[in-house]
Amino acid sequence: MGFVGSVASGRTRLTAPAATASQVNVPRQALFKLDMEVATTEKRKRASPRKGKAAVARKETVVEKVPNKVEAPKKTRAGAGMDSSLMAYLKEIGSVHMLENEEVVECSRSVQKLLMWESKRSDCTKQLGRDPTYVEWANALGMPHTRFVPELIRLRNAKERLISGNLRLVVSIAKKYVSGTTLSMLDLIQEGSLGLIRGAERFDASKGFRFATYVSWWIRQAIYRAANESARPIRLPSHLSTTTRKVGRVKKALFLKLSREPTMEEIAGEMEMPVEKLLFVLEKNKETETVSLDKPIQGMSGENVFLSDFIVDERITPDECVTQTLLRDDLENVLSMLTDTEKQVMRMRYGFDDGAMKNHTQIANLYSVSPVKIRQIETRAMRKLRHPSMNRSLKEYVQPN
Repeated sequence: MGFVGSVASGRTRLTAPAATASQVNVPRQALFKLDMEVATTEKRKRASPRKGKAAVARKETVVEKVPNKVEAPKKTRAGAGMDSSLMAYLKEIGSVHMLENEEVVECSRSVQKLLMWESKRSDCTKQLGRDPTYVEWANALGMPHTRFVPELIRLRNAKERLISGNLRLVVSIAKKYVSGTTLSMLDLIQEGSLGLIRGAERFDASKGFRFATYVSWWIRQAIYRAANESARPIRLPSHLSTTTRKVGRVKKALFLKLSREPTMEEIAGEMEMPVEKLLFVLEKNKETETVSLDKPIQGMSGENVFLSDFIVDERITPDECVTQTLLRDDLENVLSMLTDTEKQVMRMRYGFDDGAMKNHTQIANLYSVSPVKIRQIETRAMRKLRHPSMNRSLKEYVQPN
């Protein structure tokens, strides 16, 4: 379910029930060619006509209205095919009525009441083993069904208004993370919107904090976590990722202070961390680093080549496979000229069967003889194999000419 219903005459018509954090569906499309500044500003209370703009009371962190005319930037992250969709989305959330502080307080109270009702519904589900009907849900709350349904719709619409009225705040925060992550703008908006929902569900107006100030932390936290998880193919836990970035900052600060590369002990001391833990963090960070084989590299001729062009393929080629097969057949033919004992000793000595070469003592233990006896058998077999009539077929493998 979307955050915003159809928009007409500057007002929002919300017809669908409010979405939960797992159901929200902010469009996932390519980054809109956007060259506008949706900035965080200080919203002032409505001033009286006599005092004008000078009469400023309490301030609230809000987002400026999205302008109707938008110019596209020179570069885009995912092409121009999806720009119109994002433009429509931004225009839609830009036309949503922004809530006054009194409306925010009222909506937040409705959200808390809705969460209490949802908790009661979960209890009924556990007891019944299925989702309760509206009548059963109303009975669990001690309300008549005729009054329960309209009130439920009102509460869900209040949650919808609270969320949709602050989607521009998500955009203003998300645009700050675009350059530092592989996620597109709309991916960041999607994750930030989930953080907005979590913040809206936890906001308590009685504490005296501004809603925008409170949910900004949840939005940033959701965007930061998503950007961190997508930063590398092998995911690094958030706490290790945070520590790694802190190590980089501390290392740079110490370098400027000491005019030399700091030691691990100095970095660990500055971070108040054991050296063993610091080495562990750096080791795990190094283990999870990856490089794309399709990464372009500037060649000597000026043409771009790829990293995969410099990596030797260790797989056996068809020619080598044929050569090894023929060599093994010729070795078997040569070994067949030896006695059975000599043949078995040579096969175990040089690992013809399992690839594991055994020494004289290991072979002697298998035959219950002395190692000297095995050495004598090997010497006799090698003398036979060195005869020109025996090794003629093998010379071409060591002397290709």
